[in-house]
This record gives sequence, structure tokens and C-alpha cells, in this order.
Amino acid sequence: MFSNDFTTPPKNNSEVVKQVLNTLIYTIKRKSNEGKAVSMINSLLQDLEEDHEFLHYIKIKDTRLKEDNNIVDVQSDIDEVVPTEVGKALNNVIYITSRYLGKRDGYFLIKEFQQ
Repeated sequence: MFSNDFTTPPKNNSEVVKQVLNTLIYTIKRKSNEGKAVSMINSLLQDLEEDHEFLHYIKIKDTRLKEDNNIVDVQSDIDEVVPTEVGKALNNVIYITSRYLGKRDGYFLIKEFQQ
């Protein structure tokens, strides 16, 4: 019935991490501002680095005073990490962020990921 000719190419860890973190920063930024969003995600990544050492491959930049809009920088070394481990770390980041945002804004965070 369906053709197997069309398949979506798999995304590597760095692409997934970048997309998830950009979505989180965008959502937090709407509630407060970019500085607070960058600071919160940076702090959260540092805290979780103890359990997920590969998180040091991720850098979040404050771009408010720069022309560069590339807030999330993910080194390609993270692509060598087992994807399930990256998924666990992202799950922790999303969970903690949604708790911070509260019930209403946490709901909108989930909606952002669905889009």
C-alpha cells in the first residue's frame, strides 16, 4: 500500500540537541527574556553535566549584543554518544524546564515540540 522509497533521513545527536535547546530557549525567552533563557539553560546544562559528561560539548551563547543569531553551538563530538544517553539528558532538561515554567507555560512548551 505504501512505498518504502521515501524515508526521512535520521537526525544525528547534534541536530536533535540543537533543535530541542533552541525550542526551550525560545519558549523561556517568551516568558522572560533572552538573557534569562540563556542563563537558565547554561546553568541547567552545567548541573546535569555531572551525570551526563557529554553535555560539555554544548555551548549556549548570549547573542543579544551580537549579530549572530546562532545561540546553541553543539560540537560534532556529541554524535559519537549513544543516542539513548543523549535522549535521557534531553528528557531531564525538558522536564526541569517545564517544571520551572509552571503548568500553563509548560503546556505551551509541549505544544512547541509538537509543531
